[in-house]
Amino acid sequence: MIPRALQKLIFCATQGESTSELSDQEIAAVKDVWARARNGDVGTKILYALIEKKPSFAVYYGFDSTNMQEMRKSETFIAQAKRIQDFLDTVVASLGTCPDSTIHHMANRIGQIHYYKGVNFGADNWLTFKKVTVEQVIAMQKKASMFSLTPSKDFVVTEMTLESSRSAIERGCLYTIGWNKLMAIIIREMKRGFLQEAQRNCRDDSSTGTEDQ
Repeated sequence: MIPRALQKLIFCATQGESTSELSDQEIAAVKDVWARARNGDVGTKILYALIEKKPSFAVYYGFDSTNMQEMRKSETFIAQAKRIQDFLDTVVASLGTCPDSTIHHMANRIGQIHYYKGVNFGADNWLTFKKVTVEQVIAMQKKASMFSLTPSKDFVVTEMTLESSRSAIERGCLYTIGWNKLMAIIIREMKRGFLQEAQRNCRDDSSTGTEDQ
């Protein structure tokens, strides 16, 4: 049901230019990181790290976390990890081609779904999800080597040039900035969807109570 909703949202036939809270450079950096991360089973890594940091998430999702390795092999864990990765995959694919409202709708819907699943996230839990996701996605990048080995007879180790080192640092910063901004948008809209649904149900309950009197 969720994938179908996401598929519908991704077809954003917009007129004019797409607008985004991320710059073109940040979008390119996010996509560059994701191109590697998506092939590294990052959804599983995110979910596993999330439960390691916050065991209460295992309860939310109905996992038995007494044996973490066995939990990781369970069908429910694998399915949830796939949902996380599919969601991020769809979000990243929309960047630069659809307006941010597409991401807002998707994240908003996820927030609503979490409300009905009884996942009562406090501020700390939202921030943990954001932090874990950014860390795991960025960790999938190959670390730039600090040295370059030249095949000379003396096996001389040459240092990276200052310029290439600076470029690598700048790219790393852009990756982190881009993903932090993207996850901030996602979390903001998930919270909005969660709270809107909670408020709507609260009003419905109040109306029902009034009618019964």
